[in-house]
Amino acid sequence: MIIDKTKKYVLKLCENSDIRWRYHIVSTVKYAKLLSDRFGANTEVVELASWLHDIASIKGIKIDHHIKGAQLAEELLLKAGCDKKIIKEVVNCILSHAEDENFVPSNMEQKIVISADGLSDFDHFDLTSYRFFLLHSPPEKARAMILDKYERAFLKIMPEARDLVLPRYEAIKTLLENE
Repeated sequence: MIIDKTKKYVLKLCENSDIRWRYHIVSTVKYAKLLSDRFGANTEVVELASWLHDIASIKGIKIDHHIKGAQLAEELLLKAGCDKKIIKEVVNCILSHAEDENFVPSNMEQKIVISADGLSDFDHFDLTSYRFFLLHSPPEKARAMILDKYERAFLKIMPEARDLVLPRYEAIKTLLENE
């Protein structure tokens, strides 16, 4: 099964990268499947795109990771024998998950992948905070950057799915704004 092969491949890549990628990807897939069920989207497309949406970043590519990631995903799925129609949809989901004005989500599958990407940030506040405080000083700067990250993550989520993290978002804002 292509999803199982893709999952195995991505998790293996994560083993050789920063540990946060494994947590992020698994969480993104969890939310993508949940939203796919909630909104009746193509689960195969959503799940494949969620496993592969940050493949370029996992490989260390930072600039235009969504564009390079879409190319890598297409190559991988073609080699795996995936249906070309599914591949095209997966590629478009990956292209539209990065808030690039040239690739705006236009269908439910794309909206689900970008939303799941944003939702996943709320599962790992501890790792995100630790990383930001470790890399950025003074602490006020790190705090402002974390707050900005979570505001952007919340806005990535389609309004119909924000209920999944609204209490956490409000708690994070309260915590970071009152320091």
